[in-house]
Amino acid sequence: AEVQSFLPPRRGLSQLRALAQTLYRVEASLEESDLGAALDTAFRRGTRRSLVVVLTDLFDPDAARALVARTARLTPKHLPLIISLQDEDVHHAATDVPVTVTQAFERVAAARLEHEQDATVRQLRDVGARVVRGPPSYFAGAGASAYLDIKARGLL
Repeated sequence: AEVQSFLPPRRGLSQLRALAQTLYRVEASLEESDLGAALDTAFRRGTRRSLVVVLTDLFDPDAARALVARTARLTPKHLPLIISLQDEDVHHAATDVPVTVTQAFERVAAARLEHEQDATVRQLRDVGARVVRGPPSYFAGAGASAYLDIKARGLL
């Protein structure tokens, strides 16, 4: 999908409000996001070191490989923070003891998917990204905590 909106980086509460308003107007679609186009748009003007936050689910293996490759190009100039939503249904299917044959097959498929996502998380960390991954109940708080930790350590 093409880039729908762009806000130049700025500081302060007014920027957070502008970001919230812009995100509110974005139309959701079933197309895979084009991370490369988004990063190219964001850094076209050669910005200074930035925290680059990417919200993703890591389900699509091709998109995950592209994410790792693009993330590798961001470091060391920028600090990528990848926040990934973990599907609780997939996690339960991968870890619960199956009762039926169907559940056993589902467990194998879910475990394979989780293994692939864990491998992607390791690859992202290996290329210099901070990665937060968890279920929806953990997602927002963990992302905010990671940001505060980055600021407190003076990593930007």
